[in-house]
Amino acid sequence: MKEFEVKEIKSGWQDSSVANTYDNKRFTSISGRLSDWLDKRALRKSINSLPKSAKILDMPCGTGRMSHYLISLGYNRITCADISDDMIEVASTLLKPFQDVKFYNTDAEKTPFEEASFDAITSIRFMGHIPRDIRVDILKEMGRICRGNIIVEYPVTNSFTRLVKDVFKSFTVKKVLPAQWTWHYLSMKEAKQEIIEAGLTTKKVVRKLSFFSESAYFSITPNPTTTR
Repeated sequence: MKEFEVKEIKSGWQDSSVANTYDNKRFTSISGRLSDWLDKRALRKSINSLPKSAKILDMPCGTGRMSHYLISLGYNRITCADISDDMIEVASTLLKPFQDVKFYNTDAEKTPFEEASFDAITSIRFMGHIPRDIRVDILKEMGRICRGNIIVEYPVTNSFTRLVKDVFKSFTVKKVLPAQWTWHYLSMKEAKQEIIEAGLTTKKVVRKLSFFSESAYFSITPNPTTTR
């Protein structure tokens, strides 16, 4: 498999045709709708102790799918951030009825936000697209700007879940999205090690679908001993 440069991955997500077709390609099939439901269930389990008054950053927000879900759960202090202007435009259209939502175009490696600006960060369907060294830098930046829970979806796998995925690969987005967005899989141990390297602590892990899914939602917090 070709290794793509980070700049290729970033520019790919800024392609205007992606923002306008992503949800339709990814979440309209039966498997896509199931994946969407499982994503939202995992997120709900991950934030069930978060007060409704929490200030939340959704990064990257993409088309606003998860931001909209957070609002439906009663969270009304949402900030959406993404590297793509077109994604932000689609998200702002979806979230137009909710006028308190803020939008920022930013690279997750270096954001314009001040230290400890947010009570929580949600980052769904993102880390799998990013090479390891960049993931650690992004986690460090999240730790800098968040004073509470950081909920990050990781593509963790093992031989069993990989076999299940291969059996049902015809139902995935493999043939729909560009090759440079193929997931960078890792083990649960490797994911936890990255989090430690970023100066963060894993508090809870929620599997998207126990034993059958390669997706896990990590609830992590800044390490109190980490110097900001």
